[in-house]
Amino acid sequence: MVARKIKVKSPLVSVVIPTFNKSLFIEATMLSVLNQTYRNIEIILVDNGSTDNTCFVIKNFISRNQGNFKVINLEVNKGPSNARNQGIMASTGKYIFFLDGDDIFFQNKVRNQVEFMEANLEVGLTITPYIIYSHRNKFLRLIKNRDPFLLIANWLDMTGFGGSVESTGCIRRSKLKSTLLYDTDLMGSEGLDFMLRWSLDSIIRVIPEPLTIYRLSPNQLHRDTSAIQENMGRLVVKYAKNEEQRVKIAKMQKAFFEISKLRSQGEKELSLFLVITLLKFDSCGLKMVLAICKRNLVAFLLGFKYRRDVAVLLNSLE
Repeated sequence: MVARKIKVKSPLVSVVIPTFNKSLFIEATMLSVLNQTYRNIEIILVDNGSTDNTCFVIKNFISRNQGNFKVINLEVNKGPSNARNQGIMASTGKYIFFLDGDDIFFQNKVRNQVEFMEANLEVGLTITPYIIYSHRNKFLRLIKNRDPFLLIANWLDMTGFGGSVESTGCIRRSKLKSTLLYDTDLMGSEGLDFMLRWSLDSIIRVIPEPLTIYRLSPNQLHRDTSAIQENMGRLVVKYAKNEEQRVKIAKMQKAFFEISKLRSQGEKELSLFLVITLLKFDSCGLKMVLAICKRNLVAFLLGFKYRRDVAVLLNSLE
C-alpha cells in the first residue's frame, strides 16, 4: 500500500505596510503583495497620518481588488517604528513580513521565505538581499550579504549598506516578545537596532536571492542624515562591547557623515576633503572613502544582471 502525501495548508502570513504620504507608490506596493505566488496573506496597511491622498488610494485599491486587508489609520504620526508596531500587534499570521509603503516584493518573496522558515524552525528572523532602484536613472544596485553578523557590523560602522529589514524582513510570531518590537525612540536607525536585538535573542539568517526592490522616493527618512547620525551614535553606545570598540566605530561613523555632507554640497568640497584626508593620513577617512567606493562599485556590477527582471516586474504593476 502506497502512503498518500497529505498537503499541509500554507500558514497565514501577515504583511505589515506602514505608509506616510506615498500616494504615488502605495498602489504598486500593495499590488506586489497581492500578486504573490503564496496566497494565504493578510495585508495590514498602517497609514501614519498622511496629508496627501494616500488614504483614498488605499481605499480605492481595496474596493477594486479581492484580498484579506486590514487598514489602520493613525491620526498622529509618531514615526515609522510606532506604525510598524501597530501593524505587528494587529497581525495574526504565523509569520510577519515588513514592507515600506514605496517598496516592492518580487512575486516569490513570501513563498521563498516561508519555505525557508518552515524548514528551519530555530530561525526567528530572515532577511534577503535587495535591489535599489530609482526612476531617475537606469542603474540598479544589488545589496547582497551572506553573513548576517558581518552585515550588522558593517551597517553599524557605516562601511556597508543597511540590511533594509523594514522591507526584506520576516519574523516568526512564536519568537516575538515585547522587547523585540521596533524602538519608537529611534528614527533612521531603527532597523539596525531591531536586527541587533533579534540577533542577541534568536537566530537570524540571510536568504541568498534578492526578493525586494527598494525604491528611492522623495521625503524618505534616510535623507535626514542629522537624525540618522544622532541615532547611530546612540546605537554605538548601546551595543559596543568596550570603550576601544566604541571609539573606533564612532570615528568611522563620523567620517561617513562628513563625506555624506560634502557629497551633497558638490564635487569641489568632496575633492577638498579627500586631499586633506590624504595629507593628514587620516586612516578612518581613507578607509571610509575606500569602503564607499567599493560597496557602490560591487552593488552596481551585481545589479546589472537584474535590469530586465526589475523592468518586467515594474511594468506588471503599472
